[in-house]
Amino acid sequence: NPQLARAYYYAGKLYADQLLWEEAVESFRKLLSLNPRYPNARLEFAGVLLEAGEPQQAVEELEKVEGDHETAAIHRTLARAYRKSGNNAKAIHHFEKVIAQDSGDAKMHFEAGEVYEDLKRPQDALKAFRHGALLAPESLEMQERLIEAAAVLRDEPAALEGYERLEKLRQLKHVEKAYFAYLYQRHGNRKKALKMYEEILQENP
Repeated sequence: NPQLARAYYYAGKLYADQLLWEEAVESFRKLLSLNPRYPNARLEFAGVLLEAGEPQQAVEELEKVEGDHETAAIHRTLARAYRKSGNNAKAIHHFEKVIAQDSGDAKMHFEAGEVYEDLKRPQDALKAFRHGALLAPESLEMQERLIEAAAVLRDEPAALEGYERLEKLRQLKHVEKAYFAYLYQRHGNRKKALKMYEEILQENP
């Protein structure tokens, strides 16, 4: 019954919109039992399973998707499913596939950076955070993670990139100002360093 299948599909999407994951899972299961080839249903079902805390089932559903398996949407869901199931080696493979197809997705760079950190690949983590922070200059979290990753490798230019965007997003702590003033001084920008030192002294007479 095409109408019944369509009803289960839209019910599942509405349940998902309201974060009612168990109900969404049940609707998509019934839909796929009626029509295993319903357009986009398995990909969306996999996303629902992922949110419902069933990453391995999400992977199994994506393995049943017919046609082109190299889409960014499939790689994105697989990357997150493997990450949630603790398989970072497979997760990073799919994150890299997504980024190769859509290098402008800041969130994917950020998540890839976290996986690189888990895999003990700090250089790759810094590169990913740097791309993500550049693509999302308004993201406080991304600038802070860039600075943290840069500090691990003592990459001062990368840290300064994050700082210059960070200071536009929130008031800096004194210890942060002192650190970045020191970095500016080391990299020859004495005027900027002096201004920051003066600000610190004014705030702490």
